[in-house]
Amino acid sequence: MRSYSVADAGVAIQVGSKWLDNLLSRHHVEGVDQGGQGIDRRISAEALERLQIVSALTFGLGVPISSALAITQRLFESADHSLQLGPGLELNLARASLRNHLAAKVVEASDAMHARPRGRPPSSETRR
Repeated sequence: MRSYSVADAGVAIQVGSKWLDNLLSRHHVEGVDQGGQGIDRRISAEALERLQIVSALTFGLGVPISSALAITQRLFESADHSLQLGPGLELNLARASLRNHLAAKVVEASDAMHARPRGRPPSSETRR
């Protein structure tokens, strides 16, 4: 299964990688491999969908992150990907549309980002 780095995911869902890294440090998101010390987190395609929804709820509607995560979880658990919030008020997830949008954004992100070398830069052969 395809997975993405925090930097690629941040570009794809249009949030800063610092914001995303902090979210993943403080909250559990299904489909995110937490890695370990010195090992980058890996984000699955489904987790990327979840993070896009959390981002939209947080930045678009001002929903606190913990509540946005709970709403997202309920949307994914629902058979029809919808939540009845009250009389005449329903939240629907167009999952196929979201997948198509993210697939295009991931391609853009991978084109924009390249693997950054880790560690000390190589020493120069010629010094003057």
